[in-house]
Amino acid sequence: MDWLCHEYEVVVDPTYLDEERHRLRNADWVLSRVERHRAPGELYEVGASVGILLQAARARGWSVGGIEPSAWAVETARQRYGLNLRQGTIESDPGPARPVDCVAMSDVLEHLVDPQGAVTKAAAWLAPGGILAIVTVNMAALAARALRSHWPGFMDMHLTYFTPRALRSMLRTAGLDPIELRSAQRCLTAGYVAGRLQGAGGAADLAALLLALPAVRDCRLTIRSRDLVLVMGRRAAIVPAVR
Repeated sequence: MDWLCHEYEVVVDPTYLDEERHRLRNADWVLSRVERHRAPGELYEVGASVGILLQAARARGWSVGGIEPSAWAVETARQRYGLNLRQGTIESDPGPARPVDCVAMSDVLEHLVDPQGAVTKAAAWLAPGGILAIVTVNMAALAARALRSHWPGFMDMHLTYFTPRALRSMLRTAGLDPIELRSAQRCLTAGYVAGRLQGAGGAADLAALLLALPAVRDCRLTIRSRDLVLVMGRRAAIVPAVR
């Protein structure tokens, strides 16, 4: 476990903000779904990276905070957005100072040794009626079944893969009521998608070649596939005792 934490602590990704505008759109979409169930209040993000979702949330009226293991990302969040993230992981983090209205975990769960433990811990940070919003990979997606080992979702740093049924079960085990599960939006440049597809073989390599062409690579693509899902669970509101 210690060696894995160290690997994330030293991560540096200078090209991450190349997709900043598109990542902000993705964050806005996630937040818009959360706000269908909970008005803006306090939001805490686990694995906040450079703070793009928190920046989008703050612009929508949320009070924000979070944690991120990468020292580079924590410093980038401070310089870019003025965010004071705590460096750490969900395993070591004490959590927010008081219960929050939303805990967000985007592209985090699949990296964890104990994803159920993380979901349970995050659920305990929620105020009554609070929302846990998770974006993660979907092993049951058609593309995953068709491409098998060539599926772009398979990465060395992904330790666990999920199905919608498993994700709902994890929320219930954590004491949350599953309230939504849908394909997650991804707004990216064609060039970024080309980089993810390259090396997958067959038609995927051909698509990567076409998307990387100078006339195309800067075009915006909005993708909604079942490869990536947004799942949300809600903590029960406190019901006054009947006298």
